[in-house]
Amino acid sequence: MSLPSQEQGVADRNTDRFTLRLPANGMHERIAEQARLNHRTMNAEIIAQLQGADFLRQELDRLRRLVDALFGSNAFPEMNNGQE
Repeated sequence: MSLPSQEQGVADRNTDRFTLRLPANGMHERIAEQARLNHRTMNAEIIAQLQGADFLRQELDRLRRLVDALFGSNAFPEMNNGQE
């Protein structure tokens, strides 16, 4: 879906441009396929994946703090993942 040229100009001012180089191991094709399955552009798919990864990282940090509060920070050292 294309934005009219005036709306496109607004969208361009509200976004950062970034050139992305993908490894030649089929990543481009995997992202394109996932975008197709999710009815998104590749750009929207990459953004959704980044937001999902950030959400999961925040949730993992929250759960680590909860475990530390309930059982002490040394109860499950494997959960610290090198974070001391």
